[in-house]
Amino acid sequence: MAIKQYDPIIAIIRAHLLSNTELTAWERWTTAGEPDIYPGYISFVDGGNYPAITITRDYGMVLRNRTGHSEFHYYIHGWFKPSTDETATSPVSDAAYLMNLVVESLSDSPILGKKVTEFDMCRLFDSRCPCYDKETRTTFFMTDWRIKASNNLMYA
Repeated sequence: MAIKQYDPIIAIIRAHLLSNTELTAWERWTTAGEPDIYPGYISFVDGGNYPAITITRDYGMVLRNRTGHSEFHYYIHGWFKPSTDETATSPVSDAAYLMNLVVESLSDSPILGKKVTEFDMCRLFDSRCPCYDKETRTTFFMTDWRIKASNNLMYA
């Protein structure tokens, strides 16, 4: 799937995920070394592959005490279908593993410092893993991110 122009914060998040060699080298991607990371919720993707990661914006607000900066909330989900391959790991294990790689790639740490230098702050705000949608037989993880960044990134 060719990625088109989209939200610049999603582009930054996607680029940082793709720079994690452990994430891109994961053997479960449909196309090895090319994770399916979509800039929208999974139901908006026609013909998407599983496993996949999706990045969507929830909301944003201008910070009153920091002129020219805003706080944004983004969801990053990982989506997994059951495999017919008997040697494959379970979708629950895959969800936990991939969620940890996402957190490792993006979350600011007092010890390790900032992972996404383009943002003032990028922190995991909430998460759930594993989740399951029985209607679609899809296992997934949910992460909610709080990002503080210059308005120039979003509204330039």
